[in-house]
Amino acid sequence: MKERKLYEHRILYHFCPDHLWPSIKKKGLRLGKIPTGESLPNSELFNVKLIHGYQWLTLNPEFKQSWNEGSSLPYDRTSLRLTICLPKAELFNLFKWTEFGKTNPLYETLSSFGDPENWYLFKGVIIPYWIINVNHKNNNQ
Repeated sequence: MKERKLYEHRILYHFCPDHLWPSIKKKGLRLGKIPTGESLPNSELFNVKLIHGYQWLTLNPEFKQSWNEGSSLPYDRTSLRLTICLPKAELFNLFKWTEFGKTNPLYETLSSFGDPENWYLFKGVIIPYWIINVNHKNNNQ
């Protein structure tokens, strides 16, 4: 008879700046958004909209994330690496970006920022209990 694991899970990562950690620690990851949009008539411009309730995750644990390269923000979006242990019961809310995003008009633009084959979206809140480790970039370089 095949043994069943007591707790099956999936390990993924989320990167964020230091200043977001206090809120995430208390309330979890809950403010994620997916940019989408529609092209404006007779233009190459898009009317960008945001789909709320999806958290961006990755399989790539490296602090050097191509989507953060060249950012003009006054903070580092990869200061912290959160290790997420997603329970098996929640995997139905996990979507691979390369499948989920294909219908998004901004798919090619968003994917051009890095390694989309490693990106996932989780629909819902990632509760603090699922964050099993927090690493600071300065401690790992």
